[in-house]
Amino acid sequence: MVYTGQPSKACGLCRFRKIKCDEKRPECTQCIRLKAKCPGYRDPLDLKFKDQGKVIEQRMNRRQQLEASSSASISFAAPEASSTVLSNSSRRVDRQAPSLTVQRVSPSIEALVTPFFFSYFFADDAVNGRLLIPCLPRTMREAEKDDALSLAISCVGHAVLSNVRSSPQEIMASRQTYANAVRLTSAALQEPASCNAYNMIMTIILLAMFEVITCQDPQSMQAWHSHLEGAVALLNLQGSSLVKDRSGVNLFMQLRSQILVRCAQGSTPIPTPIAKWARRLKKLMGPDELIYTQLSDHMDRFVNVRASLLNLDYLNSPSTVSALLSIDQDLDRWAASLPGSWQYETHTTAPNEDFFDATYHKYPSYSIALAWNDYRAIRLVLCDTLFLHFNSRIAMGKHIGFPELLAQRDRVIETTRRISRDICYSVPYFLGRTSHPYTAKPTVGGVQIMWGLFVTACQLCNPDHQRMWALKKLESIGYLMGVAQAVQLHCTMQKKVLLTPGEKTTWDRTIMSKHWYEDCRVPMLMKAEEVLAATSFSLPVLHT
Repeated sequence: MVYTGQPSKACGLCRFRKIKCDEKRPECTQCIRLKAKCPGYRDPLDLKFKDQGKVIEQRMNRRQQLEASSSASISFAAPEASSTVLSNSSRRVDRQAPSLTVQRVSPSIEALVTPFFFSYFFADDAVNGRLLIPCLPRTMREAEKDDALSLAISCVGHAVLSNVRSSPQEIMASRQTYANAVRLTSAALQEPASCNAYNMIMTIILLAMFEVITCQDPQSMQAWHSHLEGAVALLNLQGSSLVKDRSGVNLFMQLRSQILVRCAQGSTPIPTPIAKWARRLKKLMGPDELIYTQLSDHMDRFVNVRASLLNLDYLNSPSTVSALLSIDQDLDRWAASLPGSWQYETHTTAPNEDFFDATYHKYPSYSIALAWNDYRAIRLVLCDTLFLHFNSRIAMGKHIGFPELLAQRDRVIETTRRISRDICYSVPYFLGRTSHPYTAKPTVGGVQIMWGLFVTACQLCNPDHQRMWALKKLESIGYLMGVAQAVQLHCTMQKKVLLTPGEKTTWDRTIMSKHWYEDCRVPMLMKAEEVLAATSFSLPVLHT
């Protein structure tokens, strides 16, 4: 008898998630925590007896096929003998196979999608509003009161699950559910005065998240933009009925954080309703939320200034550069003024490819880690803008103020490298590598860290090995965490950079390029010198 290992006694959901089950009856603690219906346990008697008939039959068939192919390569004689041997072996397998049929308890995909979704977006220590989960219904039973919201939850859960399992059939099912959710949402928005604005905006945010999870091409990015624009339009129409309590504050902060990313990467100004409601809601916010709102205000200022740069010449806009330097100083002061409860710890570990420079951060809470990395990502984009400006001025040659320009550029390079290292050090925390024991499972941390990794890989003054490490992490998040947009960003950074009219910064050249290449299998990351060679001016060599 073949020993196939000790069978797990865990319930179906815990076995699927590969986590420890306490085997309590009628429901285990993990299922109760997720408020999911426990699919139950396998019969202990079934675990003792396992039907090996099909396995033996397949093994014998493979052996006979190998023998047949081997005989055919030597001689084409005696085909009847081969048939007789195969027939006799089949009869032997039939006699050996027991008649006992074992019924296996295997939860359906539909039963796993919702618990998987809530597990994916769950964070115990989140400050309200910084994660999706505080804005969502606590159980699916509450969500089922709204058809569009329940379908949105289902399609996102299907999408992540299908990406992790690499199942084309499941991704098709998720797209069908997504289409139904969009149809119901569109129908509800035909009468915005009568729809539930909170549920509608939450549904739209989830539909935007679906595009992030399943991102395939620029059309997915555009759909993501369109969903967020729709949520802002609804906020503008029904903001007074929506943002009047804590739950409204939570939802608004989640929407604002996504709008900031969308406007930063698209070089568009922050929508007016976002700024208006940010001012009105401060009286409802707690201390931590006010700290993050102060950061968001600085980020709004930068995004708006940067959006204007598409219509300005760097060399002839000293007031714009002065505004950028002022925002950079404000961001620096924000980080320096944070209370002790927001400070993180820096640890070292044995060399490991999961830890950049064998170093990692530990944060007081998940939400504080998110705020730190929002600060880092936006400041890197700001430094990138200043870096290219100073280099363009330096390339003009010796002139008044030349030594000061060199000093300013060197400060920008030092800041860029320091912040990029901090982003890399935070990656293990977001991916759960700092917990003990470590359990590899898809989490929303991959979604939250991918933009910081992408911006780090974009910085030309970062060492090539660091940029390559960030790219590898993006690829890992894409395939292991089920986030297709991370794969898209990884491929984008490996394509040849092609400048297009109006594009000024590294961020624009990569994300917003009008030229998308089909071949994403470039073996090496483009070196900084090659990127600089594509620009309209020559730059001095930077020593890394």
